[in-house]
Amino acid sequence: MCGRYALYGPVSRLRERFSANIDELAADFGPRYN
Repeated sequence: MCGRYALYGPVSRLRERFSANIDELAADFGPRYN
């Protein structure tokens, strides 16, 4: 049980942090690669 929460907690935080960053990077790098 502890392992799940230990792994799930940080993952959810990383998703929240990188979700916005990925969107910004996609907007910046998208046109360049395409």
